[in-house]
Amino acid sequence: MGIKLAVLALCLFVSQLAMGQAAPTEITNSDVISMTKAGIGEQTIVLAIQHGPAKFDTTPQALIALKGAGVSDQVLNAILASANSKGRTSPEAEGAAAQALFQKALNAIGPHDKIAAIHSYRWKASVIQNAQSGTRSFERETVRAYPDSFYMSVKAPSGALQKEVITPEFNYRTAGTTIIAVPPADLEKIRESSEFELIYIAQHSEDYTVTAAEERKGESASVGRVRINKFGKDVTWEIDSQTGRLLSVLQRSLSGDVVTEYSDWRLVDGVYFPFKRHTTESGSTTDYTVAEYEVNPTIEADVFQRPTQTSTQTPTQTASQGLTLKVLQEQSVPYTQESGGGVSTSCNIVGTANTSAYVNANGNSAYGSATTNSNQHMSCNSYDTTMRWPHVLNVMFAQASDGNSYIIACDRAWRWSKCVPLRAGDVFKAHFTEKGIEVEAINTKGKEEDPTYHILQSKSWR
Repeated sequence: MGIKLAVLALCLFVSQLAMGQAAPTEITNSDVISMTKAGIGEQTIVLAIQHGPAKFDTTPQALIALKGAGVSDQVLNAILASANSKGRTSPEAEGAAAQALFQKALNAIGPHDKIAAIHSYRWKASVIQNAQSGTRSFERETVRAYPDSFYMSVKAPSGALQKEVITPEFNYRTAGTTIIAVPPADLEKIRESSEFELIYIAQHSEDYTVTAAEERKGESASVGRVRINKFGKDVTWEIDSQTGRLLSVLQRSLSGDVVTEYSDWRLVDGVYFPFKRHTTESGSTTDYTVAEYEVNPTIEADVFQRPTQTSTQTPTQTASQGLTLKVLQEQSVPYTQESGGGVSTSCNIVGTANTSAYVNANGNSAYGSATTNSNQHMSCNSYDTTMRWPHVLNVMFAQASDGNSYIIACDRAWRWSKCVPLRAGDVFKAHFTEKGIEVEAINTKGKEEDPTYHILQSKSWR
């Protein structure tokens, strides 16, 4: 009788939902407990939760009370899923909103024809950099020639000048009379960043995938966030949803997040550019105050030429001639890499079965009995087939004679590997290769080695 009443109660409840009443009753924790005690199956209760409006208390104490009242884990999971999905928009709606906000940000930069007509630009700025080592200021000039040529010069108050030039054919850095190739890790980082530069994205917006980014806690409702992706790399834009103005860009890297905030937008030849930038990276901050922007400027012929050396100059240090490397810090991190395998289990039936039968025949009929004695059982064996490879990651922080500080690393996976830690305080001869920095070092057995270390990060220390 109790089961019939429970089924009747559920039918009445579902029928109310189906009739589409103006104010359907929300399912609560108490309703779930009542249905459970009435003997309604857990799958039926889950369907009621999924189809009806609900208002659940999902605090730990409330969940414990539900469990104590006999509510199954499957129903508890349905309650949590219902609470989490409340207020969500569909993926299609989120994607459309993100695309609309992205387009609004592009429109805030300027008309499409004006943006498409930009083939180069130049800006000059005063820069103040704050880091643990102290504060320094300098003047910077940047020239970008699309699609893939880049020039930067940095002039210190003392007059010391550093330059960096990157083209499809060659690249180099200069510091005084020293000329070296741009380290591969830095070169990859610069070229990757150039594809997420504001004007470049605006010119090639169809090449990027735009999705909604997760909102940050405490962020203003007037700020929208979109993730812009290309070939597995992405950045996150924060946009003023009212004006479409770009507020900041978040870019993730191996060394940590890089956040650049933009402000003081001004119109230059029909396109808006930010005249102030504030960048935070690895605990350091850099402030740019732009004095001048030029769109499609006349670029001097020597800006993107290979470096030359006159007979009056001091002999130039090049990548092939090498450099010296002083190690300031070292750290070795052991870890284990696993591949393939996993836990494998095999089961077999073992043992025997004996059958005895007794039969009597009388005319055309027969009767009797049969008995089977079984001594069979299942036997299972489990074993781990995972392959485990012990590694040691050797990481060093060093200053080089080219005026740069480097974080270099190698991975020691075999006992005969050339990857060795470089002791802090020691000075080594080294030179650049296509794979990183090759160092003249001594292994643990006292033999000379030439290990190659990957460049994870580099910064100027002069």
